[in-house]
Amino acid sequence: MTRSMLSTAAVSLACACGPALAQLGPLNPPAGPVADTPELEPRTVLSAVNTPGDADSVFKITQPGSYVLTADVVVPAGQVGVDIAANEVSIDLNGFTIRGDGTAEAGISPAIGDTPGIVSFYGLRVSNGRISGCRTGLERQREVEIGNNEEDLQIFETSITQVVATDLEVDGASIGIRILRGRVERCGVRASSSGINVRESRVVDCRVELSGQTFRFFGILSTDSLVSGCAVNADAGQQGGVIGISALRGQVENCWVQAPLQFSTGIEISNCAVQGCSVTSGAVGFRADGAAGMITGSFYGGTGMAGAGLGSVIQFNNSF
Repeated sequence: MTRSMLSTAAVSLACACGPALAQLGPLNPPAGPVADTPELEPRTVLSAVNTPGDADSVFKITQPGSYVLTADVVVPAGQVGVDIAANEVSIDLNGFTIRGDGTAEAGISPAIGDTPGIVSFYGLRVSNGRISGCRTGLERQREVEIGNNEEDLQIFETSITQVVATDLEVDGASIGIRILRGRVERCGVRASSSGINVRESRVVDCRVELSGQTFRFFGILSTDSLVSGCAVNADAGQQGGVIGISALRGQVENCWVQAPLQFSTGIEISNCAVQGCSVTSGAVGFRADGAAGMITGSFYGGTGMAGAGLGSVIQFNNSF
């Protein structure tokens, strides 16, 4: 194609597109109102100046808001790392550790009175860090008498609700995480008595490991809750009395339990549904007690399965 032909084609294309381009409007439109960019919530550094503690705590939060750690926290014997005495509190551990020597009362806990079971505060969020060497990681442990039936084993004493724990590691605790009406997501717990204890909550993508020697260990103890995608390993420091997941009502799905020790039970339920779980147990793989218990689509290794209670259903399960 000659140069003159190219020039003629370019002029024709410009003429054809001219009206369409004109309809698009000016390239530099007049300035108009612009919405303000939302600002991030200011965060208060946990410190002796901003959040001074008292005789029972290193730090104490008494106002709602967002808080952040900028260094590790050492918790003395019998004390709490961070005491919560306000609603709607968010704590970013910022990758740091709240550390006790095994005699500290709790890592993070609500300020509580002398009346068990009284809910005082709500709306706590804790994320992105580690709690180590405290009797209880998240929430304060109470001394309660454990009865002999399944209902009694679900005793739940707490004074804070609507708790969200994400990307949190708890190590060296008697009870790792204990919450009411909240969520525990992507957390890891090493505990000697109960790893994660929840009621009316969701536990998703968490891992629990038995640490130390204790006669009775619950990996995940749930009431009226969903437990999904979790792993429990109770293959250490113990000769029996291990229950990987114990669920009263609610649902357990897509979980993995390793509890090969003598007298151990992988998953036990009452009035609860289990779906798509895998268990290795030295005694009982699955146990369904009470009416309306249902275990389907799950796998087990060890002694096998035990079902009890009128109305329980166990079907479509395989051994390996």
